[in-house]
Amino acid sequence: MTASDQWFCVADPGNEPEAEPQIIAWRWPFGRIHIPTAIWNLHVSLRPLELQLRKYTGVVSPSRPGLVIADCSCVMRWVVNPESEVDFETRWVELSGDAVRRVFGSAPIANVCVYDHSDMETLSSRIDVLDTLMRLFGSHTSVATIDSENRIQRGSAAIAAILRESRPSGVSSAAWRGLTSAAAVTLARNCSSASGSSAG
Repeated sequence: MTASDQWFCVADPGNEPEAEPQIIAWRWPFGRIHIPTAIWNLHVSLRPLELQLRKYTGVVSPSRPGLVIADCSCVMRWVVNPESEVDFETRWVELSGDAVRRVFGSAPIANVCVYDHSDMETLSSRIDVLDTLMRLFGSHTSVATIDSENRIQRGSAAIAAILRESRPSGVSSAAWRGLTSAAAVTLARNCSSASGSSAG
């Protein structure tokens, strides 16, 4: 992970934020200011981010701030237009970076979006999961995943692991494993030239 002297984290509303010295974390319950309705709106969510960050200007003065949005897939599960949350990923770095810059004078050194695979499975009847993953890969400069044993994989290994968990019906495990291994290398290469978030 890129070195940051202060991380700011929007935690998953279903999880208690971790108490870490280098992480300032908070939760935004859905149906409140962050997402006041079940309709996803990019601009409605950006203003609360800037206002929240301003609460800490007298507490910290980071020269290398880092931003983590850990409620991405949880938001998708709650709103009625989950595909819109994915659409906004292509602009997230620019817009959230501007918000952080206005508050602390510099854009995030790393901008991390977190998606939970179980949320994606829950959404499978409402979205095309495979298409969603491909769009997310294409809008992030790097990809990492944490498995059930807390092991971290990055790059093509992470992409292959994520895709293996999203095998379409009618495709054998062996065939899908071969396809995902080959595709992951190309997808990882494309990620390195993407203009989206630093990690996902």
